[in-house]
Amino acid sequence: KDQSDGFYFVNNGNPVNVNTNSSSTLKESMKGNTLIKKSSNNTCTVITNNNFIGLYKNWNLFMINRRGNWVIEECYDIYDGYAIINAENRKQIIIESCKIVNGSEEGQELYYIAHYSSGETLIRCNNNEDCATTNIKTGYYNTKEGILSCSRDNWCERLDVDSSTPKYFLNNGSNKSTYPLLRCINNKCTPVKASVGTYINSGYIGYFYYNDVGGILINCSSSSTCETALGIKDAGYLNQGDNKDKTPIILCNDSKNCYESNGSQYNIYVDGSSINGSNFTKIIKKIDNSFVSFNFANNSYSVNNRYYLNGAIKGDGYEHVIIECTNGSCRFIEANFYRRYENGDIIQMNDIKTEINIFT
Repeated sequence: KDQSDGFYFVNNGNPVNVNTNSSSTLKESMKGNTLIKKSSNNTCTVITNNNFIGLYKNWNLFMINRRGNWVIEECYDIYDGYAIINAENRKQIIIESCKIVNGSEEGQELYYIAHYSSGETLIRCNNNEDCATTNIKTGYYNTKEGILSCSRDNWCERLDVDSSTPKYFLNNGSNKSTYPLLRCINNKCTPVKASVGTYINSGYIGYFYYNDVGGILINCSSSSTCETALGIKDAGYLNQGDNKDKTPIILCNDSKNCYESNGSQYNIYVDGSSINGSNFTKIIKKIDNSFVSFNFANNSYSVNNRYYLNGAIKGDGYEHVIIECTNGSCRFIEANFYRRYENGDIIQMNDIKTEINIFT
């Protein structure tokens, strides 16, 4: 009680003030000892020895490392995207240059890589409450700027998503059951609910590709349920990205290369998200000025047991030019002649993969 308010290491029963002692004295005093905070009401609180909690005082950064020991670190050692939980106020974090900031705001969940963890531990801050450490799982996490990318090797890094075009990632934060997607634009990401359909998975393309987090596509079956998938060559997907009004269909050249498309003159597609073995249970069709995905079985969109030209074909090299729909599902087929019952045209294929002639 004779000591002034502040933080102390207790060394052999003697209090050593964090603010008034030199770094060399503190280094000796902190070894294996406890940090105590004395408050103005003469109460003392032991600072719990949780890993990756720290204190910035008198140009010194004190923190608990992964072995549970207090150490002195340099402020410039904290890298971009890394943080320490502030021992004085656990709603706050200490980031690069020893800046002390709120870990999150109300209604917000953010993640940071724990400093001194070798990228193997995350700090979760949620709803302006106390921050805490959490184990890493492979995936993408929201952070203050950009996104955290965590690989299967239990290693994370912060990546920029500095694009004016919105990018979508599969959210791996604790709020993913409500907000399965992260929508990122100009380095700011927001957890969002999904629309039923498909998104290009930005976690699989460009410089994110090395993580191999899921497939090139994100298929969403409800507002809260999404999963990644590989693309299916010559199948179509109902695009739910921000460009869906201009490019309503997603097409794939192969399992790893998909792109947004404005459709074609043949407006029937198999819905790649509905694959069941070698068949597809859903069809995508242009109705008036928009595309609709629906179950082929007992549908009310005039798609019956017939043959259709695949809307995904755009030129040479396409193998799956014909869609056959029968017995409640549709599939790709290859042959020389088919009758297109939808309008009475005869389809002649001189080459299975390349040349198509239509006779009325």
